[in-house]
Amino acid sequence: MKLEKIELKIYESLNEELNTNLRILDSSIFDYTNSILILQNTLSYVGTASSNLSEKAKNDIAALNYKKTSLRHESLESINNSIKFEFIESDVLKELIAAYPNEIDNFENQELKIEGIVFNRVKLVIEKHISLIDKLPGTNATYNNIRIYGNQSNYSELLDSKEYQNSIIDRLLQTKTQLNIAKGLRHKTETIAVKLSQILK
Repeated sequence: MKLEKIELKIYESLNEELNTNLRILDSSIFDYTNSILILQNTLSYVGTASSNLSEKAKNDIAALNYKKTSLRHESLESINNSIKFEFIESDVLKELIAAYPNEIDNFENQELKIEGIVFNRVKLVIEKHISLIDKLPGTNATYNNIRIYGNQSNYSELLDSKEYQNSIIDRLLQTKTQLNIAKGLRHKTETIAVKLSQILK
């Protein structure tokens, strides 16, 4: 009876964590899909004069649009790194749980690649060509001098920059990879969650 109570507590904790991850992954899959569309649009603006770019286009070109995805895995680590693992009776569930940390590592490593591209490459090249003057309120006379005499944004130069083009293409390719990883991880997360739900019924 004692083992059954311990096992039930393990399952409930893990089930809650997995369902949280499913919600996080659903949101991330949506964000990755949206990022891919923005990056593809950005590449289509190459060769366009600044004067012909809409405000939306300029926002897409200069936006980082990055939000780190943090998955939960405290319960999982607790199970895999302790005797709790032995309390799980289902061999199928044991195999799935044992393999799951590698799936999360793969996801997080790919996330770090994208984060590195965004902050070590894209952000730096944008700052060379785009001025934050554009973000100052247009109605405030305090900023008249910086608006008139400050270095202005040059979207054409940014778009023509090989450094910018390469960083956007790299981010696009890595985001497509991460989207596939996220979909695969979501499927595996759901598989474990379904098995747990069946046990908890």
